[in-house]
Amino acid sequence: MVPAMKHWALACGVLTPIGDARNPDFKTTGLGRYIFESEADDPYLERPASLWLLHWQLARAPGRATVWYYAFNEFNEVVFSRDTLRSRLSARLAEQSSGKAPADVTLTRDVECFMRTYVRRRGTGRAGEDALESPLAELALISPLDVGSAAQFRRGAKPTLDDAVFAHALMEFWRDRYPNRRHLSIETVSSEPGSPGRVFLLDEDSVAERLERIDSATDGAVWWDESSGLRQIACRDPLAVDPLKLAERATRDELETV
Repeated sequence: MVPAMKHWALACGVLTPIGDARNPDFKTTGLGRYIFESEADDPYLERPASLWLLHWQLARAPGRATVWYYAFNEFNEVVFSRDTLRSRLSARLAEQSSGKAPADVTLTRDVECFMRTYVRRRGTGRAGEDALESPLAELALISPLDVGSAAQFRRGAKPTLDDAVFAHALMEFWRDRYPNRRHLSIETVSSEPGSPGRVFLLDEDSVAERLERIDSATDGAVWWDESSGLRQIACRDPLAVDPLKLAERATRDELETV
């Protein structure tokens, strides 16, 4: 149980290793302190903003959660089965590592874990650990279909996704991928792997609506710019914008609506 907790805490970006790389210690990240200790004060993950932030950390980049990144950023099927996801991922990993991929049993287990993260289980009567569901199932990003074991990604507007969390993700994406750019197109934000549009399963119209009010979510640090005839956003210095400060606005937004 402890190794599993450590793995997911690292994958969700709430812990980070420090010290000796072979035998590291760990400390809480700024995101971890924000969600569990400080402003958000959400130790039981009851607020949608906390869930969206953890989902973003899991799926935004390759790393400890390979299936999560691949499923949301490179896998282009809307309706799919576990076998399809596993076989496509296996082929992708083999391509990246000169023909070598993890064993099928390993990928099968990881895909099943991925599905249980997001899909609510049917039926009742389970007890103990079998009755527990992942908090991220509340995001309703993937829904089961009535045919066999098929499931479907639910792309579109996400009413529970706060603009502040979207802004946080946007700036992490911008700083990681394009730190020297002063403009990003709506297509980049909507559909590029690792973008908020891909990770949050937002359609282009939903992304456009959020980008049109991005100046409010970022206190003017980012703004909608059609001066060149293109649909894009602008920022004078992406590296000067602190994504965590943007995420902290989500708590204030929630308190203002209570």
